[in-house]
Amino acid sequence: MDEIKPQKMEFPENEMHVVRRLGKSLILHWDSIPESVQKHLLQQARAIYDEYQTTQVNQKIVAIIENNKL
Repeated sequence: MDEIKPQKMEFPENEMHVVRRLGKSLILHWDSIPESVQKHLLQQARAIYDEYQTTQVNQKIVAIIENNKL
């Protein structure tokens, strides 16, 4: 897998619905993703910078996945 690098991604407001749909689809099918890929995705998610930086981002990501997957 590619190296994890801090990233800042910005999308136009009129494309955010596509980003949300992609993220929600990923959450719904989380258990069908190989564990090594899950770990890589979680590491990358923690490395993405956004305006809502928080020290508990990992716990929040895991909670959202656990509470919403199929």
